[in-house]
Amino acid sequence: MYELRVPANYSFGQLTNPAAISDTTMVSTDFASLPSGLPTSLYIPITLQDPANNNFEIVSATAHTGASNTISVVRGREGSTSRAWPASTLWACAPTGAAIGGPQLPSGARRLRSALQRRPQPPRPRRRACADDDPNVIPLAHRFRRIMPRQRLGGLLSECYPAA
Repeated sequence: MYELRVPANYSFGQLTNPAAISDTTMVSTDFASLPSGLPTSLYIPITLQDPANNNFEIVSATAHTGASNTISVVRGREGSTSRAWPASTLWACAPTGAAIGGPQLPSGARRLRSALQRRPQPPRPRRRACADDDPNVIPLAHRFRRIMPRQRLGGLLSECYPAA
């Protein structure tokens, strides 16, 4: 079935009643502002969110009658997982990753972990060798703040000595 997202201005609110994992309807006094009379090929994407615990779920509102506080939904869309939501959960009708062509989250912790492990890692910078790596180099005392080079043997050999 071909689905189209309903263009709706940014809407937001809070759930009036709690929503169990298996619920297919949700209630909020703020749903009255959403478009009504949705045909079967159109849906309204709604994001339920709990910023304190970094949880979210994307649902698709598939049915809404004018000025009603109840919508029919399909849970766990765009790779999100259905969750139980308490009353006063924040919701927003705003662009999601699928609306802008972004990546969708894989469902399940194992699939998410494997997707992150397959992600290409940037090359690690090579560590430059320094005098501390050579066991034959004796570190200078901290009282010498400045080191001066001195050329020997016509520039074939450079020596370093502390400046006065």
